[in-house]
Amino acid sequence: MKKFVYTFALTVLSAVTLSAQNEMTKPSCQDHCAHATKACGYNRDLFINLYAGCNAALGAPEAMDTKALKSWEIMLTVGPEIKLGKQSPFSLTIQAGVDWRNYRMTGSHYFAKDMETQQMVLRDVEADKDLHFSRIKTFSIVLPVLLHADLGKGFNVGVGPMFSYVPFATFLSDYSIKSGSLDYTERTSHVHQSKLAIDLMGQVTYKNLGLYLKYSPTNVIRKSFGPEFQSLSFGLVWGF
Repeated sequence: MKKFVYTFALTVLSAVTLSAQNEMTKPSCQDHCAHATKACGYNRDLFINLYAGCNAALGAPEAMDTKALKSWEIMLTVGPEIKLGKQSPFSLTIQAGVDWRNYRMTGSHYFAKDMETQQMVLRDVEADKDLHFSRIKTFSIVLPVLLHADLGKGFNVGVGPMFSYVPFATFLSDYSIKSGSLDYTERTSHVHQSKLAIDLMGQVTYKNLGLYLKYSPTNVIRKSFGPEFQSLSFGLVWGF
């Protein structure tokens, strides 16, 4: 996993360097969009998107009181643009990247693992405990494929599927015992997450900044291994 992240970081760094070199050798363009064909008549070979937002756990049991504004998502993608016709306002972007999602609880329940059944369970916070937080975190390798439309004046809209491979997920519950001063942590990487997932994704950008929304009908945790819920993500996207 560390080797993959290191290799991807080098790829992103190379893309940024190439993009900067291209910008130095091409005419300036004041009104441009991160995804659309540039008004001054050229396409960028590679572009990078940084997504930062929040996660909501849809369909979760009532005891799983995760808070969307406390559950974050970070996604980084890089890829080319394919223009669909010389004068067409439509283009296709095929990106590859990595995605981290976090589902966080701070209320009266916490994530735990039943060692006999190997299931993820929700437990009430015992009277002698102060819960700091409890969360599930997933790491995904993603492939968003979006169809974009250049609306003019710097506005761009894109929709399409995002395919995900989820090789890694953990849960962590952090709490303290009221009778003492020590903090305790329960964690495991054996969450039995759904390894393959698909999101329906849309985004609207103005120049380099915009909003995105993603919905995945795939259960985050595999059926019979924990609470069933799906993911709804929303936030900001920055293209460069």
